[in-house]
Amino acid sequence: MVMRLHCTRNYIHIQLFVTFILRSLSVFIKDAVLFGDADIDHCTFSTAGCKISVVFWYFCMLTNYFWLLVEALYLSSLLVVPFSYGKSYFWWWSVLGWGVPTVCTVAWVITKLQFENTECWDVIEGSPYWWIIKGPIVASIAINFVLFINIIRILVRKVMPREVHTAISSQYR
Repeated sequence: MVMRLHCTRNYIHIQLFVTFILRSLSVFIKDAVLFGDADIDHCTFSTAGCKISVVFWYFCMLTNYFWLLVEALYLSSLLVVPFSYGKSYFWWWSVLGWGVPTVCTVAWVITKLQFENTECWDVIEGSPYWWIIKGPIVASIAINFVLFINIIRILVRKVMPREVHTAISSQYR
């Protein structure tokens, strides 16, 4: 029973749940740093702790979206390919789930340090550098939507009896 729990699917689920927990913790940390003292105007507040908490928050947000993407890609691969990938492919899923957000976050931090190192980095209005974080999130959501539609299409085709499927397709010939 316990050995059946050691599979790629469960490892991916664990990583996704970890990102949900980290994202929640990062919000608490960011809010404690930014709004912990009522006497400080958080819009002009600029310390290393403030910037680190905002960077951690964005990183956790990115990892959350990318592990959702990993879940969708893994489910799609299970429906399309008739055999299991096994644990060797889990490292590729990990690179996508943790590595891509790390690269995006580091690129954003370097860009912010070089071109927009003012105040705490929680203010994003009008910043073109925000797309370094927002772009991968939007791409992840778009890919997830396409995968969702494809998964629904595959499941409908598998559930629909063969006779009904051929009758419907011959109706439009």
